[in-house]
Amino acid sequence: MGLVSNYRKDRGMRSQKVSAEYVRDIWPFADTAGAGRSGQDILNTPGFSGEVKARTGLNLGAWLKQAVEATAPGDYPYLVVRLNGQGEATIGDWPVVMRFSDWKRLVKQAGYGTPAF
Repeated sequence: MGLVSNYRKDRGMRSQKVSAEYVRDIWPFADTAGAGRSGQDILNTPGFSGEVKARTGLNLGAWLKQAVEATAPGDYPYLVVRLNGQGEATIGDWPVVMRFSDWKRLVKQAGYGTPAF
């Protein structure tokens, strides 16, 4: 049990690290919060709060709630999910999950849609 537990913990920490590295072209100072720390998993991404999960089971509701609770008012909470079978080389294929209301706000803020008259 200990080896499996350590593997999962290491995989989770590594997933946080490579997720932070992946967004450094947007936020050069993005970094991981490290394991066991409460709050967001990816630091120094102004306007966004990332939670990273690399688990066997899929509990989107609880994980998204955790991301939302770690988010400052006005920021966009999001969840990066590393599914089983996804290695670091395929990080661009890892799903990102947001609440629909946050997605809608982000799309409108980016200038999409028809303005209301």
